[in-house]
Amino acid sequence: MKKRLLSVIAFSLMAFSLKSQCTIANYMSAYRIPVAAYPYFSASSAVTVSATTTGGVTTLTDFVYSCGGNSYSGASPTWWLNAATQSIILNFSAAVTRFTVLVNGTNDTERFYYAANTGAITLSDYCATGFVPAGANISYTSTTTGGGIISINNPTGATSYTMTHNGLGAGSRVTVLDCFVRLAPLPIELSSFKGQCRSNDVIELNWTTASEIGNDYFTLEKSADAVNWTAIAMIDGSGNSNQTKEYSYRDKSTNELSYYRLKQTDFNKNFEYSEIISVGDCKTKSQGYLKVYPIPASNELVISTDADGSHLELKNIFGEKIMELKIERGESKIDVSSLPAGTFYLYNSADSKVQKIIITK
Repeated sequence: MKKRLLSVIAFSLMAFSLKSQCTIANYMSAYRIPVAAYPYFSASSAVTVSATTTGGVTTLTDFVYSCGGNSYSGASPTWWLNAATQSIILNFSAAVTRFTVLVNGTNDTERFYYAANTGAITLSDYCATGFVPAGANISYTSTTTGGGIISINNPTGATSYTMTHNGLGAGSRVTVLDCFVRLAPLPIELSSFKGQCRSNDVIELNWTTASEIGNDYFTLEKSADAVNWTAIAMIDGSGNSNQTKEYSYRDKSTNELSYYRLKQTDFNKNFEYSEIISVGDCKTKSQGYLKVYPIPASNELVISTDADGSHLELKNIFGEKIMELKIERGESKIDVSSLPAGTFYLYNSADSKVQKIIITK
């Protein structure tokens, strides 16, 4: 197998499949993405969405609203869009033909505008009343307690969508739902991505695909903080395949926790990212060693230590304490299923070290 660069980790099972659009039957159970979770990776559609705002968009705690006889709420905190100079820009890692937002707390003077970098937008809504669509624009005839579950439709597909506001009324809360519909099928079905220490200074990465469509190559990326990434290897894909294909690579271990992700690029130069994983130092650990995995986690964290009575605190990005933990020697399993998707930090009082934790849903 040809390798295009030089220099692999512990990934959980990932079998991607396309997710259907939000409908009246499933929008209540769809995951509502909080502002702090961006950039957000949708495992069900294998699309990463990042968000930027202009004009001083602020956030508010969300409330419960009524729509079509059902009660619903957005993420909290959620965006607060209330000026004509403000915008929310969503950038997707692959072309998306449909996504859904909650817009609530509307006045009948308010109008929202949606624009895409390619294609033409139409809108549909799941609320029975108070909704007036006009191409890519939407206005309301509801009271301040009303709102809409709005589907943004674009058959051509686009990688960037912008939401703006006419600046009238009191402003409205906006939450994006995790039910993105891609323009084309996934180029690969990644069934596993694993990594382990092979020696004191070698990490071996192995990944497997169940199928591939036009897969040109993989780029293995590494980071010390899960934010800033460096490409360390490029490995040729198998093009088109309906059989299991196995790949591997070896990376040099450092003295710190390392994060990895896999970027897949097809022959049309479209690309997708895998989820982020982490691997600790492969060298012999001293007394007080602490390891946390998997990263990202969805339902459970495993904390491994050789120290007795480690006192840990899990905090959110605002520094607010979410959990207080006392961990004994060995492995401890921590239930994080109730936490929202986003970034958290684990503080160790013994040595003042901080570990970044990523929760996905």
